[in-house]
Amino acid sequence: MTCNFLIRRLQEINLGGLTPYVVDSQGRLIAGATPDYATGQDMTNLEIVKNFVEQGGKAQFVAATREFSISDAKNSIKMLGTYSPVGNLDWAVVVQKPRAEAYRRRL
Repeated sequence: MTCNFLIRRLQEINLGGLTPYVVDSQGRLIAGATPDYATGQDMTNLEIVKNFVEQGGKAQFVAATREFSISDAKNSIKMLGTYSPVGNLDWAVVVQKPRAEAYRRRL
């Protein structure tokens, strides 16, 4: 699997309204769908990533879904996110979405 393939797949998921990225066992970004984050960036400021790292950042743990908040200088956005460990790499695929959008009723 090449890095370009991984990024293309993440971009396809992003088109579906989710923000996906891959982190290593220490919470550093491996790849993301958007330029919002830089490769190697410490992502443990996001609670969903911090949860993965605190679980040991190992592939033997099952996927987990959590509510958390992302804050900037002005706002706090409630989010819903999930991570799923990746095989023997000790990585996780993380996807997140604003909570209001995740729970919005579809008609």
